[in-house]
Amino acid sequence: MKVLVTGNSGLIGKALVQYLLTKPYHIVGVDLVDCEVEIMRPHKQHICDINDFEQFNKLLLKENPDYIIHLAARTDLDGLRLSDYKTNTTAVENLVNQTYILTNLKRIIYTSSMLVCYAGYNPKTDLDYKPTTIYGESKVVGEKFIRSANSEKCSWIIVRPTTVWGPYMNEHYSRFLKMLKKGYYFHTGTEKLYKSYSFVENIAFQYLQLLIADEKNAHGKTFYLADYKPLSLRDYTTALSIQIRGKKPIAFPYWFSYLLARTGDFIKLLGVPFPFNSFRLKNILTEYQFDLSELELLTGTLPVDFELGVTKTAEWFKKTQGDS
Repeated sequence: MKVLVTGNSGLIGKALVQYLLTKPYHIVGVDLVDCEVEIMRPHKQHICDINDFEQFNKLLLKENPDYIIHLAARTDLDGLRLSDYKTNTTAVENLVNQTYILTNLKRIIYTSSMLVCYAGYNPKTDLDYKPTTIYGESKVVGEKFIRSANSEKCSWIIVRPTTVWGPYMNEHYSRFLKMLKKGYYFHTGTEKLYKSYSFVENIAFQYLQLLIADEKNAHGKTFYLADYKPLSLRDYTTALSIQIRGKKPIAFPYWFSYLLARTGDFIKLLGVPFPFNSFRLKNILTEYQFDLSELELLTGTLPVDFELGVTKTAEWFKKTQGDS
């Protein structure tokens, strides 16, 4: 069986390909860049911009995969208009249209985002959208293309990953680990702050389980992807800090963090970078938890527990970036 993974050089893509390589599949990757980690390289790599519809569609027809896991996306929040996120909109529409002509295709998993709703909001239905960013709006548009096609040609699933952590995290999260190492990170207040986070190896496992799940339990459904048990942000950062720095982070009362965040807002207005502001404070304090019981029934016991995930992440950081 041939599995085509778009965005295979990203965080989830790397872990997913590494996991799929242990299974009896032929893995084809599609990304703008080659994967630099040898153990995470697919059997065949295509360097391709999926927004180049002619090139991408020829590639799809040539490979004619049995399964597609679509991860490729623009994921930053810096876009100013919806047209800046065509990878998440028109490219998804194009991919949906191609599913009608791929003769071997049995199932496709489309990757959306939890930010089709703002953090902390639990949608009442799959169509209950509440985005507050252009990026989130672009993912809503992509989902609507998928649902409107309602293709019976092959089985399809929409997944909404939450915050993903683990080895090979992007530069944004690497900066967070560097702040832990230098002792710059601090707790705000005393609350545990529970969030549905995803350890990257666990989410890779969930993708494969959904790929092979029974049709009646998977086709046309939407799943949030995260570890089944929400983790405490305080416990998470403390555990990482102990392994990376050997000490727990310091804790500031909320009023001090609020004043520091407002100071950061003012400094930002002056055009000077500052790592802490009201936006970051709100993100830290916002809890989000999802009911993943249906997902758990389909995908089963996750391979990596919290403690092992922390250890793997800390070891990767110390090996690759701990001296920077």
